[in-house]
Amino acid sequence: MRRRVLHVAAVLVGSVVLLASLSYLSAPGAAAAVTAESVSSQSWADAAEAEPMRRRPTHTRTPTPTRTPTSVPTNTPVPSATPTPGYGADWRINSVPGSATALIGVDVLSANDVWAVGYDQSSGIPRTFAMHWDGTAWTVAPTPNVGTGANSLHSVSAVSSNDVWAVGYWSARTLTMHWDGTAWSIVSSPNPGLNENYLLGVAAVSANDVWAVGYYRSGPPYVALVMRWNGSAWNVVPSPVPNMFAALLTSVAVVSANDVWAVGYTYETSGSQAHTLTMHWDGSAWTVVPSPPFNQLYSISAVSSNDVWAVGSTGVYPIAIHWNGTSWTTAAIPEPPTEEVYLNGVSAVSANNAWAVGYFYSFEEARHVSWILRWDGSAWSRVPSPNADSANTLLYRVGAASASNVWAMGYTFDGTYRAHLQRYHDPCAKSDP
Repeated sequence: MRRRVLHVAAVLVGSVVLLASLSYLSAPGAAAAVTAESVSSQSWADAAEAEPMRRRPTHTRTPTPTRTPTSVPTNTPVPSATPTPGYGADWRINSVPGSATALIGVDVLSANDVWAVGYDQSSGIPRTFAMHWDGTAWTVAPTPNVGTGANSLHSVSAVSSNDVWAVGYWSARTLTMHWDGTAWSIVSSPNPGLNENYLLGVAAVSANDVWAVGYYRSGPPYVALVMRWNGSAWNVVPSPVPNMFAALLTSVAVVSANDVWAVGYTYETSGSQAHTLTMHWDGSAWTVVPSPPFNQLYSISAVSSNDVWAVGSTGVYPIAIHWNGTSWTTAAIPEPPTEEVYLNGVSAVSANNAWAVGYFYSFEEARHVSWILRWDGSAWSRVPSPNADSANTLLYRVGAASASNVWAMGYTFDGTYRAHLQRYHDPCAKSDP
């Protein structure tokens, strides 16, 4: 029997998120069937304590988070691995400071200004985690939490070095926090759902215009959640998704104030197949845009109004789709020879350079291994990537400072979950295409 591994992908929490993302794997070569029925009877408390993200505590109240500033990061920096002289571009494993359990969100302002977020479950309960790269080393930036229950950050987006947003959840409530150049502080955010409220993606246009997406639930329907920061408060923005069993938004990307994309997936009924969901903001309203069916989208990245990539997977069939300014089309990707494949994150640098990351089960190695793809303007191809010794290595997000300076992250599992970080660096590169 293969060791059980929890798939957290871009959507790590939520009972309906389990429809697609929390697959408990057992039989070699076969992913467990994931349907609405297969998870509807499970409870958060039933999940194994060893899993990196346990099921959520039962919702009992609706407190409003308050701004709780934290101190300036004081942790000892952990230097990045230095490419060996004489070697060309490749992916290298880097050290992660602190005791993070998983890294599941990244944003790159420049080669010397990168943020990564996730959670730390070393105490037994997930708590928020953030770290910063200054061009030389990663340093833990202390983050606040609400209450004593589970807290997690799922996405981060930066306007500038002193204006950064991160989103996630705390005990089934939305969680938003802001970095002002000195400390992270919690900012109050709405919770339209009586039962569940989760934020899974964030993207900033400017200091007064930030978008966050996820889902909420007050009853049987799971409803797509869209929120917008106007410079002083977060407000819920109506979603155009029609009523159905489940609609989740997992990622959001900004081209301009009048050109914003959000992706995810839907279930029309409790027993139906998942369908990709893509939505577009034109400056006045969100609209659903037709997209290829029967899959789930976990991540989106935009280069321009006519060059946008989104990726995802059902756990068996990975997908990469491209927006050319008129319509979404499916792009061919080199799938590994296995029945369990996840494509979780994408970062587009230019029309001729984009990266996508995930993982798959390797029959040869009898474990989950990292999977990295690169777009060269005409085709996607697999790029060799390292794995952590004999541990399962699962990648969830990727962020690019340039075509020759890219970060990928997730976690490893060998009986213990640990945050995992890789860097693609070309020491010989003079400029990026």
